[in-house]
Amino acid sequence: MKRLYFLLAIICISHPIYAQLYINEFMAANNQTIMDNANQYEDWIEIYNNYDYAFNVSDLYLTDDFNEPKKWALPYASIPAKGFLLIWADDDTKQGSTHANFKLGADGEQIGLYDGTNFLDSLTFGWQTSDFSYGRYPDGSSEWHSYYKPTPNAPNNVPITEYAAAPAFSLPSGFYNSSVTVELSVLSTDAKIYYTLDCSDPTKQSMLYSEPIVIDSMTVIRARTYEDGYIPSEIISNTYLIDKNHHIATVSIVTDPKNLWDPDIGICQNPFETGDKWERPATVEFFEADNIPGFSLPVGIRINNEISRALEKLSFQIYLRSEYGQSWLSDQLFHYKDIHKFKRLVLNSTFQDSPANTLDNSKALLRDAIGYELGRQIEKNISLANRPVVVYLNNEPWGIYYILEKIDKYFLETNFEIENGDIIENYSEAKEGSMDRWNEMIEFFKTNDLSQSENYEKAKSYIDIKNFTRYNVVEIYTGNLIWPDNNNIAYSSKDGNNNWKWLLMDLDHAFLYSNVNTFERATAEDLQGTIILRKLLENEEYKAYYINSFADYFNTILLPDHVKTIIDSLAAIIRSDIYFEIDRWGGKLNDWEESINFLKQFADHRLNVLYDYLMGDFNIKNKQLVTIETPQGGQGKIRVNNIYIADFPWSGIYFKEVPIELEAIASPGFKFDKWSDPSLPDTAVVTITLSADYDVYPVFESDTVNYDIVINEINYNSTLDFDPADWVEIYNFSEDIIDVSGWYFQDSNELHDFVFPSNITIKANGFLVLCRDTTAFHASFPTVKDYIGDINFGLSGEGE
Repeated sequence: MKRLYFLLAIICISHPIYAQLYINEFMAANNQTIMDNANQYEDWIEIYNNYDYAFNVSDLYLTDDFNEPKKWALPYASIPAKGFLLIWADDDTKQGSTHANFKLGADGEQIGLYDGTNFLDSLTFGWQTSDFSYGRYPDGSSEWHSYYKPTPNAPNNVPITEYAAAPAFSLPSGFYNSSVTVELSVLSTDAKIYYTLDCSDPTKQSMLYSEPIVIDSMTVIRARTYEDGYIPSEIISNTYLIDKNHHIATVSIVTDPKNLWDPDIGICQNPFETGDKWERPATVEFFEADNIPGFSLPVGIRINNEISRALEKLSFQIYLRSEYGQSWLSDQLFHYKDIHKFKRLVLNSTFQDSPANTLDNSKALLRDAIGYELGRQIEKNISLANRPVVVYLNNEPWGIYYILEKIDKYFLETNFEIENGDIIENYSEAKEGSMDRWNEMIEFFKTNDLSQSENYEKAKSYIDIKNFTRYNVVEIYTGNLIWPDNNNIAYSSKDGNNNWKWLLMDLDHAFLYSNVNTFERATAEDLQGTIILRKLLENEEYKAYYINSFADYFNTILLPDHVKTIIDSLAAIIRSDIYFEIDRWGGKLNDWEESINFLKQFADHRLNVLYDYLMGDFNIKNKQLVTIETPQGGQGKIRVNNIYIADFPWSGIYFKEVPIELEAIASPGFKFDKWSDPSLPDTAVVTITLSADYDVYPVFESDTVNYDIVINEINYNSTLDFDPADWVEIYNFSEDIIDVSGWYFQDSNELHDFVFPSNITIKANGFLVLCRDTTAFHASFPTVKDYIGDINFGLSGEGE
């Protein structure tokens, strides 16, 4: 497969007719091509003098920002006729007169040569691949080409544009029970295959393939084809795991060892370096649990996570790019989430919660996973998708990691269909977009009295109240010690009226102290991350909603037995492979098991502590027991505030003088009649203010109305080349028009409700399509007219 290594968008190349100076060649990702006078690999720009005489450039400027054309003055230097001047773009002017005060960005940049009035030459380029240059051929011409053999300070060579065919392997990567023999081949008789077994990039100095390779232990074979007149082929990396067996998925990362460990360019040797200059090419191979083959992709890797950069077991980011060969990973990597493509991923080491940790009870490798699972059960879109994997790094066991979605613009696009959004971290930094809308929102909260109903209603237009409250429920329950000023992520779309929502992230510091009062921390006036909650709690309506939200989840998802079930189920997933982590990084199996027990003790104690803190902080005097008995006269479920009850009888603890809301929801074939409490109105939705323990049930009766409506066709898991998004077709097989205004459409998740708009009817023998994305549906089926949407949830490929 031949790859496009450079994306070069020349927005402008402008030079007056009298100018004969050119930006002739540049390299924006110099990892190991040429050193400067300080023996450092720095980016460079070559200027070519096409005059027939020497030219002094001391009155000219070089810039990487067209808005600042005089950014750096060129030195007092003369370029010979038809000669070159090499400038180091390293932002280190102390090294000499040819070192500019800016660097080039490998992910795209501007370069301009300016004479004080006009740009003599300028260009805008896209992503650059490590150690490839981009230059003109012939020198000074308008034709640009990529060069895998750069020529700094020398004439550019005739460009080679075609790649040699990549070598084929007789056996795929994977798990094998015993030794195997691997043959390499290529169609061209003029081509030669060079290979390595130490993970280094194959070169002509590597082993020349001449006979089959016998593999009797875990080995990575990296091979590349060389042929005269062609650019060397892509490097093919295959991992052979001999006599290995894992119960969770396996990831093999392969890259030239210099990319990891070289003192100058190695990302593991320089873990605090960030940005595109510290992305290195690699191959990532993925095998599903029980050794089922997954995918193999050329990618870019970087070090991830500010805090863990100081730790020995580093976290990694994985970047998919067309320049490496594939723009997106097309795979339902997380089977409980209906996302089928990924641009960037994270391999999280969770080293602060590992058996090797010196902190007594933080050894489980589970805190993040437990927090995410609790969040997922409380609100579907509040948690990152995650799953544990064993990782091999350059053929070496590297422990258990968690593969996660990376929070960036592509995450917003794939999860929420937001293509123009802001992501704000820790109330202070825009990871995507800008701080403008965020600052406007924060200023509103700071300067308005939210006890006033009109201000509270305005606050609802700024933030998603349900999401924000449920996010706080999870963070407060887990006792996250470095929250809310850290590990705080909010996002919003700039288009339309999308309000701010929050995401859980990095819960390694949670579940440590069951007696910590995170209610108090969540409203501490000396923390900037508390301003929104503090202001909302000025409003009595919100205060009741906030208190009841905790009560709802204290009575269901956060019950000790339920949390312990989650802990046991997640521990069981990694238990068979925990030795893999301990053998690599240290620790003891008994300590890991004790850490699991500690987490379950946390679950046993946490609710009682939080009940006390909640009641104390809000001056609540009494807890009251609410019991929902089995419905009479028919079937249905009951909504209590935010939660839905379907198994009866059911009991939960609520608070005196804090009103709760009940809704009776009849099953198909039944309708609501009344409540067992005669003092309640005969409406399905009622509000109750508790003064004592309370016992109630709904009465349903048979619904004689028979609607001739069926779900006729569904669509889910569309292909990438034809994606109308999920949809459901409803058919009216009667001879009458049926008004479906106000009807509900639900999936397996009781929190997923789509309410039909007003004035919606289905004609006799007619159809109506419910769309996840009306725009995508119409683009795919332009002749279909009867459709509505957008449904705010999708259909699961695992069954609904």
